[in-house]
Amino acid sequence: MTDGRWELPDKKPRSKKDMIAFLKGHPRYHTLNSWNRSHSYARNIKLQYLTFPAQETENTAYDLLSSDTDWWLTSGIHELFQAFARRYNYSWQVCANGRSGGYLVLYQGGIRDSAKSYKRYCTACGQGNYKEDADVCGRCGEGGLIDYPFVQTFCWPGRGVDEDQNYEDSEVWDFESLRDRVGLLWDFNTTVDTAIAMFIEYCKAHRVVAEEVWVPKTVRVAEEVE
Repeated sequence: MTDGRWELPDKKPRSKKDMIAFLKGHPRYHTLNSWNRSHSYARNIKLQYLTFPAQETENTAYDLLSSDTDWWLTSGIHELFQAFARRYNYSWQVCANGRSGGYLVLYQGGIRDSAKSYKRYCTACGQGNYKEDADVCGRCGEGGLIDYPFVQTFCWPGRGVDEDQNYEDSEVWDFESLRDRVGLLWDFNTTVDTAIAMFIEYCKAHRVVAEEVWVPKTVRVAEEVE
């Protein structure tokens, strides 16, 4: 469904003909599984389709995928995607799908009242915290927690977007509707391109090394009674 070599055009399409061609030619991918048959606009981000400045950087990229480093957060990509979602009040979100997360897909979603009594949350990873005076995230260790808005975000992984659409149908796709959808997809693609650039820069500045970590273990032992 998706072409790993697909690139965003140099200029945003303006005419109705060009907008329709852009929408019809945009890569797509499943929003759940192949058997589900639902699909949406997507980008193939498998490493073999990315352009790395050096072999060492590419090697680091492959190493990161199998490492225990939470590079998704520390690279800033998570916050980039959160910013995209906030621009649309979470009605549109960028999420990974596919084996090893090799595709970025445009999902529908939203926000709803939270049933949890979180008091604060982390803007870096989204983790909630029940303490009103908490300032450090217990999940990622970042500081600067802010008051929880008492809503939670969600997405519909099984819902497709513009499936089998006849973009030439002017009753469904008038000029303004086409322009809005192209604008959304342009934002989606520029966000994906920014994420790819951020990932490559992260790979250039890091390397994966083996580190021995001692994990505390609780055991039951016999103790002499006094």
